[in-house]
Amino acid sequence: LTYADYLDVQSLFLGNNGAFARSTCPNEGNNLRNHWDFDGDDDCVHFPRQRGDEPLVMRLVRLAFHDSTGYVDRFVENNPFHDGLEGAFLLVDQAYHQALEDESISSEIGIADFYAFSYLVAVERAVARSNNDHQINWGTISYGRKAASETDGPLIEDRFPDGRDHADGQQLFDYFSNLLGFSERETGVLIGAHTLGRARRDVSGFVGPWNNNDEEFDNNYYSNLLDPNCDTKWWRFLVHSPKNPELIGAFIEAGGGGGGGGGGNDLQNGDCVGWEQVNEGSNAFPRFQWRHSCRENGGGCRDLMLNLDMGLLRDIDDFIDPASGAIMGVPPGSGCSWPGRAVAACFPIRESGASDAVIEFSSNQNEDEFIDEFSTVFLAMVNNVADPSSLSSFP
Repeated sequence: LTYADYLDVQSLFLGNNGAFARSTCPNEGNNLRNHWDFDGDDDCVHFPRQRGDEPLVMRLVRLAFHDSTGYVDRFVENNPFHDGLEGAFLLVDQAYHQALEDESISSEIGIADFYAFSYLVAVERAVARSNNDHQINWGTISYGRKAASETDGPLIEDRFPDGRDHADGQQLFDYFSNLLGFSERETGVLIGAHTLGRARRDVSGFVGPWNNNDEEFDNNYYSNLLDPNCDTKWWRFLVHSPKNPELIGAFIEAGGGGGGGGGGNDLQNGDCVGWEQVNEGSNAFPRFQWRHSCRENGGGCRDLMLNLDMGLLRDIDDFIDPASGAIMGVPPGSGCSWPGRAVAACFPIRESGASDAVIEFSSNQNEDEFIDEFSTVFLAMVNNVADPSSLSSFP
């Protein structure tokens, strides 16, 4: 294969009549519901009711993680934990077989490579949607993957770290270190993919986007994780001194804060305290996630982070209950605590390359550098196959 073959796949998705552009399903009631549609037949039934091309882009990036981390190439469709991805499977499969029939792609492109190429195109599309004119340079692109049905070897089922398992930062680092040899920084860069999409209660039990611009690939995940934009002096103070959480206590005593519309000290009022852990599930089926701008009455909450997200930045691992995912207690001497509440700012910044990446890429000035680093580690993940020697590549 050559780079021209990759461009054919790219055109199949990005062209004016490409897979990302098709949304031909009819209106339902008074609401226009744009669906993904490939052949105008049954796809309106199978594909989720979503807006335009954004859902397919986000699902393909998500699918890349599951397809590339622990499964024989393209052996993903039988995994019960891939909720919400059925539409992506259907569309990519249909696009592949239709393209072969139309001879719009080379017959030498196997379906496993077609999936891999679609993941790269999805990232390109997401970057373009952010109005960023930065061009991704993939360097060399590999091909020669085999789908599960084309191999005689055992099917490898190694579950990707899942928020429902209450995975923490160290578990995430260990997973990608063992699987791909990634450093903690590389893992922190890869998880920047959470800038796309959102958690859905009906899929995972968690709910909300990781940032308020979840349809574009940018650095907002990191800026939101570091500073969830609470309009209070105390939070800005803490962000400017992220390595010194012990200063919180002194700041409280000095009467710091004063924003949030409540008067007095925001930390004492319990108003805007940045990221705070809440249970979006039930006592029987807990789903502890991090919300920001939460108040004791539950008002003012928006966005989410999972424990594994917060674990990239904050040193919380030793305080997570492995059974429920709940934060139990705060570090001694932290100087901030409310009974029954877990506030991220009470925990020190983790000494890790991952936290360095979060802080570095939270600046808009470093967004292009983030895209470049992400594309490198994302491509390495997509190139993870059972037998690397089976792959060839083109520039």
